[in-house]
Amino acid sequence: MEKRIYPAIFHKEEIGGYSVTFPDLPGCNTEGNDLTEALYIG
Repeated sequence: MEKRIYPAIFHKEEIGGYSVTFPDLPGCNTEGNDLTEALYIG
């Protein structure tokens, strides 16, 4: 299986938490209350 790497942009939200977007994958995003949650792959 070939692995691919995509850049991620982390945004600290004014209301708290973080959102993450992937410029090369339109519509693909995630979020979390802190960086650990935003980074979680599960």
